[in-house]
Amino acid sequence: PSRGRRGPRGSRRHHDVQAWSADDADQAAWLYRKLAPPARELFDVLAGSPGTRVAGEQLARQLDLDKGSHGVAGILAWPGRYSRHLDRPMPIATEGRADGGTDYYMEPEIAALFSAARERPRRTR
Repeated sequence: PSRGRRGPRGSRRHHDVQAWSADDADQAAWLYRKLAPPARELFDVLAGSPGTRVAGEQLARQLDLDKGSHGVAGILAWPGRYSRHLDRPMPIATEGRADGGTDYYMEPEIAALFSAARERPRRTR
């Protein structure tokens, strides 16, 4: 018997995730609108410097986070859930550093998508 974990929406499969593409403007705009202000600011910083690796401690100072690099990681919890809801990977990538820290970055194609999402007007009902 399979011991895979099941959540409220079925089994947790990560192989169904599709890479972000230029066709995902609506999904990117939806995710961006859902972000809390600190997460939105983090997305803006990384999208504004596509492909540039930024140390977690540096981001924490730039975003004025109390918990340092742990605060940066904490900000990413909900964006990760929203990304999974869309069957997309987290738009922000990470890479371990030799000093034990973490670098954060956004690939240029994804940065362009989220820069455009930032500029998109909200839909009015």
